[in-house]
Amino acid sequence: MTGVQTCALPILVADPVLFLSHVMTNAHHAILDYAFDKYLPEAPRTTVVACLIQNGQAYWAHAGDSRLYLLRKGEVEMQTRDHSRVQLMLDQGLIDAEGAAVHPGRNRIYSCLGGNHSPQVEFSRPTPLFSGDVIALCTDGVWGPVGTDALKIGRASCRERV
Repeated sequence: MTGVQTCALPILVADPVLFLSHVMTNAHHAILDYAFDKYLPEAPRTTVVACLIQNGQAYWAHAGDSRLYLLRKGEVEMQTRDHSRVQLMLDQGLIDAEGAAVHPGRNRIYSCLGGNHSPQVEFSRPTPLFSGDVIALCTDGVWGPVGTDALKIGRASCRERV
């Protein structure tokens, strides 16, 4: 075994951020290789979010608008930031959340796996996890129609059923 597979052989990954970086790079190149092997005119493209948990800490990486939410005590404690022009407009105060939700360019992203350029992957800092924390990994097919408030409600419903 070589590459990423050997990094994951020990019980603990020595460098989680480096591991996630290799995983993302390998996935990007696998998509490009697939397109080449199948003679596709363009490579398929995808957003991605991945999370590694070990020793009570979470490490995550993402490209595009797939999101990670950390739900703690019924609130959204953290979430990834979309790699989109609309997110940049939000950050600059040019539009608000309501405007972003209906903006015609809300699904246009500047980072993905399989694109013509290497993806711009963002990595988290090690994040301590506590009892009751929930990590939700979501594509825009989930977070778009569901919304942040429903994630919090869903968390409460899960806790009540357990």
